[in-house]
Amino acid sequence: MHRTDAPGATVDNKFTDGDPVGGVQSTMVDAAWLNDVQENIMAVLTAAGVPATKGRAADLLDSIRKVSSGRLINIRLFTTGGVYTPTTGTNSIVVEVCGGGGGGGSNSHTPSAGFASVGSGGSAGATAKGLFTNSFAGQLVTVGAGGAGGVVSGSGSNGSNGGSSSLGALISAGGGIGGLAGIVVSVFPTSSPEQSSVAVGVGGTIFNGAGASGDKGILYAANNVSSGKGASTAYGAGGYSKSLAAGTGQQAGANASGFGAGGGGAASVTGGSNTTGGNGSPGFVIIWEYS
Repeated sequence: MHRTDAPGATVDNKFTDGDPVGGVQSTMVDAAWLNDVQENIMAVLTAAGVPATKGRAADLLDSIRKVSSGRLINIRLFTTGGVYTPTTGTNSIVVEVCGGGGGGGSNSHTPSAGFASVGSGGSAGATAKGLFTNSFAGQLVTVGAGGAGGVVSGSGSNGSNGGSSSLGALISAGGGIGGLAGIVVSVFPTSSPEQSSVAVGVGGTIFNGAGASGDKGILYAANNVSSGKGASTAYGAGGYSKSLAAGTGQQAGANASGFGAGGGGAASVTGGSNTTGGNGSPGFVIIWEYS
């Protein structure tokens, strides 16, 4: 495209009507400039795949709309469920889902000398990410809750599983598996049971990721233990390991933070009582909307 340089153009290459009285020539509309304008418009129509139709005034407008499609117009973060209503102009979406983290295991009652107990950490929620170009409007958004830590029990309790996050039946990510209860131990050094089961993502066209396993606890001696740490995600930290030494009794599991992480396990040494595991953190649904 060029600015007109035909006879009669102004010094800054613009058109003028001229001035017959003053002897100023009007700008000539030459074939070079008209062809340049025409072919620039045709290039836009060709790129958009819009046929040139004589007498139709919307060819260029339709072409611009098509060429500019695929632009990111909004990002939606869902931390609670509901029905998904796309932003006006949305033609495709990228969805990422993360399940809630599992709760940490609680510990056993250890009042007698020479005994200790630690729960294992909860697993992280799975993740999945996918691109969808249709059938997404009106889908149910489900956000998985974090699993509760194992409850107070004489022999310890497993943590609860985290909830699954999903966008209808298009894509989902399972919740993390709860950490295992700490059993009573009297032979050292040893470790607590480990939760090896993990959640998985389903329906992702970009990726489907499994949640990481929570850590097992370590018992060095009856008065020296560390509980299992909850599994972390890219979006949250797992509940940290609780360490106990002589005379400190028991410690509840640490809660996870952020999104999708597992809760930490509880612990007790000789003379300790049973207490709760840490809670997992909730999941999320993120939707990137494109024109």
